[in-house]
Amino acid sequence: MTPPNPIYNQWDREAVKIQDQREKYRYLMAANSYSGAHVTEELVDQMIQIESLSKSKEATAKMDSGLRKKFNEDIVYRQNETQEWIRAGRLKCPTLIIWGFNDPSATMDKCGVPCMNLIMPSVPISEMHVLNHAGHYCYREQPQAFDTLVIDFIRRYSK
Repeated sequence: MTPPNPIYNQWDREAVKIQDQREKYRYLMAANSYSGAHVTEELVDQMIQIESLSKSKEATAKMDSGLRKKFNEDIVYRQNETQEWIRAGRLKCPTLIIWGFNDPSATMDKCGVPCMNLIMPSVPISEMHVLNHAGHYCYREQPQAFDTLVIDFIRRYSK
């Protein structure tokens, strides 16, 4: 069982101190990355646009009104439920795990290796690939490697 990483609380406390919305997004994305180089102006624009949507504001208000604690508790419950389901052999489809070696919020030792140890023995057709110099957004930090892994995996097992 992996409860939500308290590093997110630390990052949120730091982000609250940042007045400029663009800088806040840059900080939060870079904090969970190997490098902030993938945090482009276009990405920041998209994040701001998403945050300004009425549904996003509604969801944020619900989370801030006390739902966040219940949500975090539910994540742990659902995680345990899913892990038991996997251990019981109920995950039947080919499974690809791609991990960022430098992920500060889901580190290899606390999350990556346990994920591998859960999936690999229980799912006959499974692979795990670790991308170096990549954090939580490994698909952004190593896009060509990520795309190649996904495309090759689908080609191999979509027959």
